[in-house]
Amino acid sequence: MVVGGGPVAAGKTRLLLEYGAKTVVVGKHLCPALVELIGRWGLEFSEREYRPDDQQGVMLVFACTDSPDVQAQILSDARRFGVLACRVDDGSVSDFCSAALIQRGEVCVAVSTSGSSPALAARIKRELEPYIGSHYGVAATLLGRVREQGYRGVAVNSDAGLGSGPPVDPEVFAELFGRGFLDLLARGQLQQAVALLEELCGWRHDAGPVEPVGPEIRRGKRKD
Repeated sequence: MVVGGGPVAAGKTRLLLEYGAKTVVVGKHLCPALVELIGRWGLEFSEREYRPDDQQGVMLVFACTDSPDVQAQILSDARRFGVLACRVDDGSVSDFCSAALIQRGEVCVAVSTSGSSPALAARIKRELEPYIGSHYGVAATLLGRVREQGYRGVAVNSDAGLGSGPPVDPEVFAELFGRGFLDLLARGQLQQAVALLEELCGWRHDAGPVEPVGPEIRRGKRKD
């Protein structure tokens, strides 16, 4: 659940949706971004003041209002209902804090100040974003296919049950990156990057489309 109607509430709602959470919004004077999310995803929402019994049956709640009294009430009710609560204006009393995320497909870089200063986390995120290009997402997609389909014809050991073969030699990846795999992707030279993977890993690309696959694509249930 997200309680609040401003841009912060919209950001928390978007985060929950991207990771597949069934999300309910309660708040007055919803901002355009939140209205857009509600319409696009067909969310359950109540455009009104928060009520204590709103948290019945909820697993976690983001308190995103601009009223200290309402924020305190949300946390008090969360304790009563056994709900995990994040008060966005005071991480010290929260059960958890959400990090500022840089998402590039399956690659996720999180910046957290442990609730001390969300504004600082957001600033650090903005400074880091130019250095985390979309090619990292493409790289993760390709390397994930190598892992799933097999290394030199034998599937890779993993807890996810992707196979029973030997683990990939770390030196292979050291050589892969040392020979400019990521640089090729950053320059848009996908064919050359795939050829390098095939050479070093004995893997054959199936010629299917290669796009960074992020949480919204994988788990999204948007109305459109």
